[in-house]
Amino acid sequence: MREERVFSANLFGMIILILFSIAPIFFVPVFKILNIPRGLDIVILQIALLLVPTIIYFIITKQSVKEVLRLKKLNIKSVFIIIIIGFLVHPIAVFLSVITEFIFPNIIGMAISELNIMPLISQLAIIALTPAILEEVTVRGIILSGYRNIDIKKAAIMTGLFFSMIHRDGNQSLYTFAFGVLCAYLVEITDSIFASMICHFTTNGSQVVFAYILNRVIGPRAENQEIYSKGIHSMSYMELTVSMLIYFTIAVISFKILMIFMKKLIKVNKYEQ
Repeated sequence: MREERVFSANLFGMIILILFSIAPIFFVPVFKILNIPRGLDIVILQIALLLVPTIIYFIITKQSVKEVLRLKKLNIKSVFIIIIIGFLVHPIAVFLSVITEFIFPNIIGMAISELNIMPLISQLAIIALTPAILEEVTVRGIILSGYRNIDIKKAAIMTGLFFSMIHRDGNQSLYTFAFGVLCAYLVEITDSIFASMICHFTTNGSQVVFAYILNRVIGPRAENQEIYSKGIHSMSYMELTVSMLIYFTIAVISFKILMIFMKKLIKVNKYEQ
């Protein structure tokens, strides 16, 4: 039974990865022909590549949606703790992104900058809300459920790797893996997918709000695009050294505080049980 669950999760994950690899070849030209607005194309892709396969999965396997996705209500204390954890993730993700930026360009930064012409609520819906629901249902829902009887460390690493791979972006590889591992633990601790959804929305949402504010402080979208495209390569050696020390210090402090709140989350949920 355990082997069947793992096989189903791996097979589903492999299908999703294949879809993410080949679908843009077909979708991008169609989006251009139909003149689909930037932002709406992201939502359509997520629905087509994550929601539709998820629906098909449940139809074929006839598994319980509530059981697989762990649709369990969270207590108020847990919600507040998870929101704080979501905010603490952001500086850690920034530091990991800066590390990979030595090799890969900050594509997500440029994408968010592109969407900055939209109202903030639209940006939050596209970049924070949609992924927080669809990516979590797929990764921390279906795939993690296949590893439910496996050691949580292995399950977290496997789902973290998968989460990193579906983003198909070198610059995001480190922090999406780390974030994927964290979210697996959140679901395991609370026995609820709403934990990872809330954390995901908070982290992505804080990134959107930060970029939104930055856009209005440093200038128009075109200037932001140039900043993101050059990134750390536009800095002098001294600027880069100082910046890395600052990023590292903030990330370490955030991580230590995050661990404190993770322990609080464990205590709260043990008490509730």
